[in-house]
Amino acid sequence: MRTTTSSRSRRLAASAIVLGGFLALAVPVAPAGAEPTAEAVKTVFLGDSYTANYGIFPINNRDNWRGRCFQATDNYPAVAARTLAGKGITVDVQADVSCSGARIDSYWNEQQLL
Repeated sequence: MRTTTSSRSRRLAASAIVLGGFLALAVPVAPAGAEPTAEAVKTVFLGDSYTANYGIFPINNRDNWRGRCFQATDNYPAVAARTLAGKGITVDVQADVSCSGARIDSYWNEQQLL
């Protein structure tokens, strides 16, 4: 069975592509070197061993019970905040409770650390 596209359908598709291109070009762009005007973004980091960067030393909170989370000093939240700061976005970290061994219920209940 042979399928053909009508010329009207082709014209509509081409018009949609051209219109999309014009709309993309119409978006205002900040000049290079412009100072960011946004306030610090309040952020809370939650996560398991992947977020905590389990197995990477040094470890945060070695002197208290949170040290049993094995949360690396250079964990994902620290890297994300540093990367965003490099792009002019300030992150106000309210809490970083990433913890190795966290499960789904750890989002609602305090994790029992062994």
